[in-house]
Amino acid sequence: MKKYFYSLVFLLSFGMINAQEKLPKIEIQANKTLALVQYVNTISSPRKSILKNHFEKSKFNTKSVQKLLATYKKLPLRESIKYQGYPETRRSRKGTDEIFTVMAANSDDLEELKKHSVSLFPLRDHQKLFDILKTIEPIYDQLFWKKNLPVIQQKITELKAYAEKHNLNKLYNAMTKFYNSSWESDLPLIISVIPYPEKTGFTATPQGNIIVSGLPLDMDYFEVYFGVMLHEIAHILYAEQEKSFQFELEKWFLNSPSKYKTFAYNWINETLATAVGNGWVYEKLKGELDPLDWYNDIYINTFSKAIYPMVKDYLERNKKIDEDFINKAILAYKKVLADKTYAYDNLITYTEMMLNKESKDGALEGKVMDGVFSNFRTRSYGLHTPFPCGDKLESFLKNIKTQVVGVVENNQAELESLEITFPFLKKYTLNTNRNFVLTHIKENGQVFILINVLNENEFSKVFSLLKQQKTVSLNKENLIYF
Repeated sequence: MKKYFYSLVFLLSFGMINAQEKLPKIEIQANKTLALVQYVNTISSPRKSILKNHFEKSKFNTKSVQKLLATYKKLPLRESIKYQGYPETRRSRKGTDEIFTVMAANSDDLEELKKHSVSLFPLRDHQKLFDILKTIEPIYDQLFWKKNLPVIQQKITELKAYAEKHNLNKLYNAMTKFYNSSWESDLPLIISVIPYPEKTGFTATPQGNIIVSGLPLDMDYFEVYFGVMLHEIAHILYAEQEKSFQFELEKWFLNSPSKYKTFAYNWINETLATAVGNGWVYEKLKGELDPLDWYNDIYINTFSKAIYPMVKDYLERNKKIDEDFINKAILAYKKVLADKTYAYDNLITYTEMMLNKESKDGALEGKVMDGVFSNFRTRSYGLHTPFPCGDKLESFLKNIKTQVVGVVENNQAELESLEITFPFLKKYTLNTNRNFVLTHIKENGQVFILINVLNENEFSKVFSLLKQQKTVSLNKENLIYF
């Protein structure tokens, strides 16, 4: 009984499974170990949130606890692991923080998590991590967990009943076939509910086979909730497609003659997830399409609604994504987003950047990222310092995102060198003794941006200028001196 009280884990699977075919399934749980880890992540973050605000107003917000949270932020918990042999255009990395999240969701308590994760981080950092978690645990117990146990149990019962009534596993199985995902049928996808203190919107983040779901405990709009949960599950299915199919999908996009192919490809993951979860699943649960925006982004919302009839047709006929689907998706992008394609808020969303100078303390990189993030929303952003060479340069050149190259020292010599790698630069007359930003559209439609500054502090101005400029001109040279 004591173990039940301190480490509540309700694993509730739902949906009927055909005796002759073992189908993928979804489970729901509320795991205190995972909830605690997410809580520490939240209250140590500089971002404002309901949980952080609630903690800061409590009696536990002391100098000693703030010191622990400052230590937590400095721990190396977000290292990246790259998996070889996957397409350059696909996500082939996994963070140690994601692995730790999955471990937490499968641990009954901190001691079990500590044993599972002992080789994930350097031992000294690992010990510091668990010292902090153990100190915060009684705070979390008192503020959230213990008093909310009955409500958590009731909420999961309600979610389970709703999912059974609407046969959610059947919808998930159709999604698995549509994505041609390699997800094993005996490995469940788990929605792990984390209680929120007051009525607000919910959150959902996919991590491995876990959907971490921050949930206000008085939430009752289940069709919206499960639409978003299956939206996030769609991201997992997309990431876990067979390697051979990932290469095939890439080929279908990149072999298209359309200049919109790279833009459609960049957006396809989020667009499909929105059409599937916020569109098809919501319609199945509610009996009608959501008349409001499906996503708070004009590109995703517009593109997903444009391909929705095709997505619905494939799902309901148990068809997997094929070349014809991709060709029609590119045409749909052109039809509804051609006039917005070369807007800078579209171009900067997916960006791969390299600088010719590296700062040992990360100050330069920080200035660049501050300039980007204070002016644009990004979904995929890479930054390489100094200029990569060999395989890393080859990877940069193959990337389909907007390519940004920044020069901050040895400007004239660097420009001459860049003209070898990017021959199209020779057509421009560039004065490297002045600050400038040049935007060039390649023959395949992809965009290249060259930034030349005489002082690294000028980087922040560049992205403000691009925001003011709004869009790339298709009729004149896009060169701005400042």
